[in-house]
Amino acid sequence: MSRKRVSKGSIIPKKEFKIAGIISSIPADADFESFFTEFKRVYPKDWARVNARYQEHERLTKPGKSHPMAHPTSYMKTAFNSFKKKLLKNNLSSEYLLLSIDKPREKYTESEPSEKVNRNIKTNLNQKDAFEKRLLAVHLLGKYKCQDCIESLIYLVGNDHIYEVRKLAHEKLVRFGLDIIPELRKPDHVDPEITQKIASLGFSSEQIKIKGECDRAINSFRKKYPIEYDSYTNLKRNQFKSWFRKQILYPEDNR
Repeated sequence: MSRKRVSKGSIIPKKEFKIAGIISSIPADADFESFFTEFKRVYPKDWARVNARYQEHERLTKPGKSHPMAHPTSYMKTAFNSFKKKLLKNNLSSEYLLLSIDKPREKYTESEPSEKVNRNIKTNLNQKDAFEKRLLAVHLLGKYKCQDCIESLIYLVGNDHIYEVRKLAHEKLVRFGLDIIPELRKPDHVDPEITQKIASLGFSSEQIKIKGECDRAINSFRKKYPIEYDSYTNLKRNQFKSWFRKQILYPEDNR
């Protein structure tokens, strides 16, 4: 008789996408317990799979020996912490990372979004200093083929200051099968006055070396120049903070 083995395949299919979805649906400062409760509510079958796989390991492991799978609760906690660490490392929000994870092709309906969804769309579109929020709004607009959503997408293609947002809006219109789609503008260009704009905030090179002062300067930059902040966080990603400090520490190198 052949030796019994643990079942093959993923314990949680599309695990990263599901974790991203849960984290993006709860408050940003929510702890593991909040995440864990919501995950079990939304994905009860996956939680059952985690427990079942753990029990398989337990049954097939000889007394006194260990197996590679952690206790189900510890397994979920590790997954949660790993995902949060990934967000921190790449300076991303859970919503944005959720968009970048491979998932089934979304469908759209020929109807108008509900009042709640419409409010969500408008709120995110008004975030001129947060391209990630506007990307989320575009994904929502792409789920409803109605006149208002089409007009919003056309406006974004021609007017949003982030190429990534314009491009995604363009793709949604193409999926709607529209015959007339506005010409897609070229990618964003670098602002030749960005160093001077940052200098106008009034933070000195000595201040920026003090712990916490750089974050205060960035917040000031975000409030005074929301579009420039959005453009450069999109362009620099996880290198944004380092780039920002250099504009103050070494302004002569940025001319």
